[in-house]
Amino acid sequence: MDANNGFSFNWGAVTLLDFLGWKGIWMNDYKRQSQSVGLFDHTSLQSLANLINEARTVCKNSCDSCTFISISDTIAVFSPCDRNENANYDTLKLHSEICSKILDMSAYEGFALRGAITIGEYACLDNVIVGPGVDECASWYEQTDWLGVIFAPSAQFVIDEQRSKVKRVLNELPGEAPKLWADSKIVRYPDIPAKNGVRGIKYCVDWGNDTKVLNKILENTISLSRDIAIKYINTNKYLYALRPLEESDNENK
Repeated sequence: MDANNGFSFNWGAVTLLDFLGWKGIWMNDYKRQSQSVGLFDHTSLQSLANLINEARTVCKNSCDSCTFISISDTIAVFSPCDRNENANYDTLKLHSEICSKILDMSAYEGFALRGAITIGEYACLDNVIVGPGVDECASWYEQTDWLGVIFAPSAQFVIDEQRSKVKRVLNELPGEAPKLWADSKIVRYPDIPAKNGVRGIKYCVDWGNDTKVLNKILENTISLSRDIAIKYINTNKYLYALRPLEESDNENK
């Protein structure tokens, strides 16, 4: 595989997003419609297809150089950038903003998403995606027990370096601290729930401006088994941790 065959490696941000519970949604849709009219009118399938098209539009409107690929119930987004710390961070920031919009959009349509973002080498040819960045993302995006998008280790190292730079500036200059996260959807959350007791992942995408964003997803949930319920509980905890005033308002009602 090389550039002569249309397959070359780029450096940049890689995001993989997976629709959770998709099989259960369309199977339940199929059973319900089969029992009522004897036909499967593809309602859930069309809803997912429409949502993926909206997500594609979000990517294209955010960055002309973004590559958007959808394979079944998985979305992959790639953005090339220069191989330096500032460009790496800016591109991760871009992907955090894209993912935040897609997460909110999906939740309001009743679909749950989980995923990961990283920085590294990747190559795309049609719907074939390969490279170290893809492998890292693929190894991490299913490792969390919630709905949301994390930053895998390579991306975390870039964010840590940016935070260290700001801390050094704070030590040298008096006055108000610069707000590193002011225009970004990158957020530090120390309680990211990982499977198998994995610890150390601490950055994720800020999403869910309304803590009731899970309601529509719950309506589409066929059964709250233990595994599924844990994901919702962990996500709810995250949403209220970022918006504690809403929790206080609910408690006072």
